[in-house]
Amino acid sequence: MKKIKIAMILTPIEFGGIERVCLNHLKYNDRNIFDIELILLVRPWENISTFHVNIINIVDNIHIVPVALYPRSVGIDICRVPRCIYKIYSILKRGNFDIVHAHGYFADFVGIISAKIIGIPVVSTCHGYIDNNDDMKLKMYNKLDCFMLKFSDSIISVSEDIERLLCSCGVRGGKIKLIPNSITVPDIDNMDIASVRNTYRARIRVGKDDFLIGFIGRVSEEKGLKDLVEAVDILRNGTNHNVKAYIVGTGRQEKELKELVDRKAMKENIVFLGFQEDIAGWILASDVFVLPSLTEGTPMSLLEAMSYAKPLVASNVGGIPEVINNGVNGFLVSPGDWNSLAVTLRNLMDDAGLRKRLGVSARETIIAKYNIRSWMEKINSVYLELCNNNMAIVADL
Repeated sequence: MKKIKIAMILTPIEFGGIERVCLNHLKYNDRNIFDIELILLVRPWENISTFHVNIINIVDNIHIVPVALYPRSVGIDICRVPRCIYKIYSILKRGNFDIVHAHGYFADFVGIISAKIIGIPVVSTCHGYIDNNDDMKLKMYNKLDCFMLKFSDSIISVSEDIERLLCSCGVRGGKIKLIPNSITVPDIDNMDIASVRNTYRARIRVGKDDFLIGFIGRVSEEKGLKDLVEAVDILRNGTNHNVKAYIVGTGRQEKELKELVDRKAMKENIVFLGFQEDIAGWILASDVFVLPSLTEGTPMSLLEAMSYAKPLVASNVGGIPEVINNGVNGFLVSPGDWNSLAVTLRNLMDDAGLRKRLGVSARETIIAKYNIRSWMEKINSVYLELCNNNMAIVADL
């Protein structure tokens, strides 16, 4: 049987949720049925992305398309969008692809237009939107993506919350497939967890009896990290424990947060680790994992922390309450409420048994509902449905 040929389009910037989702897809794709080629939309003046490095030995064919010829600081490349569309159109035309799979607003825009010109069906994965009322450009991009998704043949939504949002924007509900993100479940029974925990804690001078709070993700406003700083400030002054937190990741809010930590004299309590390749070690080093986001889809870092049996405290936003059953496999707090965050963390700090119970239940949730095998089967069914529909249309013509 002829393999189904898929062009996956994305703009890898940092090694965040979208990149990890796509990496999992490429690793566990059934190569007997599907042949996936990558179209990477890159900024040529930047270093090669971590995602690109990770997929070099996984994907045979990678096409590089510059999103612009030079950075905005030099000037506006007014031809960048039509140039990008033309290059993608040329790749799709030469490659005889059966399906285009786009990830992210720019990939949706240029991918859907290019594919529609040729007549290739398109599936778009909607990972969610950053909701920042002060950023007019971001609001415009979000609205543009919602508009473009109306022309996608199928849409994968990673959470019910995103599905509702898309329907409210006029996207037909029948074309939306709810497929939450999933991960590979680590074999923690055969890990020397104590050794890994001690090694990583020693790197940031965290003692055996210190209480360590972990965060992994993009360092930007929508992740609610100011609330984490305020909560740690409350905890360090209101408990007998030595409280510390680490922040793994980079982003536009990093400088602002570091200045806030300096003003509060909290450099001994909060450590900024930047980008880290091995997040498993940092998850195992922590006593509790937090995600105080103001907006979310189905965050990969949340699923990964749960897979390592870590107790969770996360905001009641987006797809998070679809994963966390409050008080059973983690705790939910209102976004922006750092006092509630501090109170919940203090309760976990004082009750090791509760932390253990939540962690065990969290891991069981991942094993039962968010394993990679069933996730891939659902995505494959979307591909097969698109191919069958397209064949029927061609036959009618």
